[in-house]
Order: sequence, then structure tokens, then C-alpha cells
Amino acid sequence: MSKDKFINVSINSKEINNLLNKITQKTTNLRRIMSPIGNYIAKSVRQNFNEQGRPDKWQSLSPVTLSKMIRKTDYKKKGGLKKSATNRINKRNSRILINTGALMGGIHYEYDNNSATVKTTNLPYAHIHHFGGKAGKGKKVTIPARPYMLLQKQDEDVVKIMLSHFLKEISKTS
Repeated sequence: MSKDKFINVSINSKEINNLLNKITQKTTNLRRIMSPIGNYIAKSVRQNFNEQGRPDKWQSLSPVTLSKMIRKTDYKKKGGLKKSATNRINKRNSRILINTGALMGGIHYEYDNNSATVKTTNLPYAHIHHFGGKAGKGKKVTIPARPYMLLQKQDEDVVKIMLSHFLKEISKTS
């Protein structure tokens, strides 16, 4: 995979675009509002990891993936898995895409005078986990899509409120 592939998410909302146009008419520098918007959306994307997908929950790890987590020492003498192994595997299955924390921890935002952009660190597996697809040797393993770079409906509502407050604030000063 090319090192310059990123996952881009855009807000395509007439209401938000109308508010931005009104604000742009009042000021040429939106930097003061773009920082809190970027911060808010980055936190929302991290929440997608914490809730293991939203609004739709992510697909559980496959039995093959879970079985690779079993160690020789995880078996009881009379057969079956030790409780500690079962607990470890269940915990891992409830923290999909948070194995090392690098993907979620890499969520950050950048902003300038006109925009805010939420990104993840350019990890080689970021794209496949978001969109799904074939992976591994010979592309024989199917990774299900687990979209994490998503905005929720309530995020759009919050951004609209933030922009409305900002518009009122700059209207008072101009």
C-alpha cells in the first residue's frame, strides 16, 4: 500500500455549509473555530473505537483469529481452556482494533484558517480495517470493514451549534 493513502471524511451538510458561508462573509480567518471543531470530531472518532463501532457494532473477530491467541500453556491438564485464557480472549474480542492502541491513538486533527481535518497516523493496516478487503499472503484472508472514521448524526448537530455560537460571537464584534 502506498504511504500516502489516507481515509478522508467530509461533512456534506447544507446547513453546515450555509453557516460556514455566513461566517466567511464576516471573517477571513476561521482558525478560532476550526480548532475546537477538529478536536470535537477527533474525540468522536475515538469514541467509535471505545463503543466498538457506532451506530452499527463491528463484526467480532473470527474464530481463526481468536484461536491464534491460544498458547500451549492455556490448556488445562484434563483438556479445555483455563479460565484465565478464556477471559484474555474474551477481553481481546471486546477490544477490536485496540490491540496495541496505535490506530486509535493515532487519531488527531489539524486545522488552518479555513478547515479542520481529522486523520489517523498512516499505519499500513488503517485502510483495510476501515474499508475491509482481502489481506495476508495471497490475499486469502477477508477482513470485514470496521469503519472507525465516521461522524455520527449528533456530531453534525454539535458542529452546527458550535458554528452558530461562533457566528453570533463574531456578529457582536463586527
